[in-house]
Amino acid sequence: MSYNTPTGIPPFTLLFPTLQNPYPKTRLSTITTNRTTHGGTLLFDRLLAIAALPPSSYPPRSLSQLQALITEIYTLPTLDTLKKHSLAYYLILDSFTLDAAPTSAAADYADRFRRGVLLPDAYVDLMRGVWSLDNLRLADAVRHLCTPGVTVPAPEHVLRVLSAAGRGDLVLAFVDATQTALTADGAGAYFDALASASPGAALLWARGREAGEREGCVKRLVQSAVETGGERVLEVLGLPMDALEKEWAEGVLTAMGGRAREALVVWWMQTGRYADALRTMGGAEMDADGEGKEWAVLAEGVRKGLGPRLEA
Repeated sequence: MSYNTPTGIPPFTLLFPTLQNPYPKTRLSTITTNRTTHGGTLLFDRLLAIAALPPSSYPPRSLSQLQALITEIYTLPTLDTLKKHSLAYYLILDSFTLDAAPTSAAADYADRFRRGVLLPDAYVDLMRGVWSLDNLRLADAVRHLCTPGVTVPAPEHVLRVLSAAGRGDLVLAFVDATQTALTADGAGAYFDALASASPGAALLWARGREAGEREGCVKRLVQSAVETGGERVLEVLGLPMDALEKEWAEGVLTAMGGRAREALVVWWMQTGRYADALRTMGGAEMDADGEGKEWAVLAEGVRKGLGPRLEA
């Protein structure tokens, strides 16, 4: 039996040979959960929207609804044949899914289908990437979506999902491999991932942005370092910042207070700004965490140790 028919609609029994509902309640529940994780919209939902299909189309609740969706896809006048095959390919991959992975039967059906309709490799990788992302198989998703020749329809969606999952490594891999043009949200996700992996590289990247965005990046870099804790904030403050960047960093540390202000004092001491450090150490603002007395004592000791050098 051939996938090609006079109507242009492949035989349903050839697409789904078992004639069983591939969307039991457990699978429907998983798709609902995944959609929530994606912020309410799966990447496949976006593809359906491009095809002018309503969000309610997916997932189908029964075998008859699945058949109706296949028919609707193949009768759309707005899609070319390859795009129709691609949407059908996703649904075949989706069939009989267990533990967020297609069963061997579904994989066999999908492979047989792609060979039967001569679906190009780029389309196969795209839809495998979309399916993997929707099912939170993030490493697989990036591997497929970064394949040469694949054009990702909504890269900012991919970056948002990867970033929300805490996979900065995959954010960097995706952007570096696809060289995608970054929107404001995408740039934020990329910068956060870069700052976590290499603060120095993040600072260099920020310098290539426009003035307003550059300032926001530097402030974001310092704030995230404080929130990370440990030695990260001193690592960031030790970067070769110019005068403007230092001013932005000081503003962030002063506004955050607490441990951030303590880091500011250490930074000033390291860079010879003793008067500023001592003034802050002895001030009431250092009492925010109940350790004001200790800071005042330390400040007095430092003042005596510096002696005449403090006035120099």
